Amino acid sequence: MLRLFNRARVAPIEVEAVARPMGGTYPGAYDSGHSWRNWHPTARLIAVVAGVEAGVIVALAAAIVAILPLKTIEPFLVTIHPETKFAVEVARLHERADALVEMQAAWVRRWIDYRFAVIPDNASMGPRVLWLRERSAKGVYEEFENDRAKVKAAIDAGIQRDVVGLSVSQTSSDYWVAEFTLQDTEKGITVPRGRWRMLLRTTLAAPQSATLSDASRQIDAGAFLLGFSVVSASLSEVR
Repeated sequence: MLRLFNRARVAPIEVEAVARPMGGTYPGAYDSGHSWRNWHPTARLIAVVAGVEAGVIVALAAAIVAILPLKTIEPFLVTIHPETKFAVEVARLHERADALVEMQAAWVRRWIDYRFAVIPDNASMGPRVLWLRERSAKGVYEEFENDRAKVKAAIDAGIQRDVVGLSVSQTSSDYWVAEFTLQDTEKGITVPRGRWRMLLRTTLAAPQSATLSDASRQIDAGAFLLGFSVVSASLSEVR
């Protein structure tokens, strides 16, 4: 009985298949084997969307690169009154034609002060020595190192050496002449140590290292950013 029932179900299907062979409009587009053609519009749409998305990503990346760095450092020239020590003028570097010369003159004065002044306090001398090393050519700093034993002996003895009457002038591009007097103070007694003249040659070059020591950052970041350095220095006594 079951066998007859199964043959009864299969027979109509076989008859229908024979009566409606492949070809013509049967089967329809949904099962004709050509449904892959319906994928083309979708693929084109996906390609367009992907292209637009890629363009947006490239545009955003270009915009981010254009606005970098988000943090910049702009040098300002601050003029300090010699007596009150108050700032009397603040100007951007590009607003003053002579600003760069004045800044270099200030760095030369600082370099000479750090080179010859002695403070009887190792904690105070440390940042000065580090700044001097970073702002000097190797040969120039080695000359200072040769006198470090005398400097340490003066610190241990409580002797303070000051640079007074310092004047700096530019003779030509990158060349400077400075005159100053040294005086030592020990146990409240001040002793003159002569009048001196120093000839210096400086340079502004890109820093060799992207790092800046804490000492230089605290003292003067501008000298580091503009690459100020003393490449030669000669000292003579003024008679």
